[in-house]
Amino acid sequence: GLEGELTYELDDGTAVLAAFSSVPGFPWRVVVAVPESVATQAGRDIQARTAFMYLLAIVLAASLGILGARQMARPVVKLKEAAFEVAKGRLGHRVEPEGSREVVELARAFNFMSRRLEQDQREIDQKNAEIQAFNNELQERVEERTRDLKESQERLVESSRMAAVAATGWWPG
Repeated sequence: GLEGELTYELDDGTAVLAAFSSVPGFPWRVVVAVPESVATQAGRDIQARTAFMYLLAIVLAASLGILGARQMARPVVKLKEAAFEVAKGRLGHRVEPEGSREVVELARAFNFMSRRLEQDQREIDQKNAEIQAFNNELQERVEERTRDLKESQERLVESSRMAAVAATGWWPG
């Protein structure tokens, strides 16, 4: 059997692809001729669809990546903002644990730390108040003793004058 293919061009410039083959058992030959643009159209369609799907996959992957990054970053941003609140003096400030397991654990640790800082600050304030009360009481005692000492000194000076007068025998009057 005679088989083959060939390419030729029509008078109007149209490229044509042709294939031919013998039919076994008959003295016939089958010839199929198609314009090249028609024969290659399916390949071009596949290429175009492949490029579209590739582009769609890139856009979808980027969108999901951005969305996932935002989802992951949001709890971390909340933790950062809560840390700033504690730094500003809002001890005991809490953040709602959310996100991945690690971020939830970090949020719980932050909340524990924040509560402890608040408790420690209350204890420090209480101790400072006790120290201030003790200092005030001590100051009052020092002032009272100082007054007593001044009075004692004045009596001692007066007694010394009286003793000096008695010793000299001189009495004003």
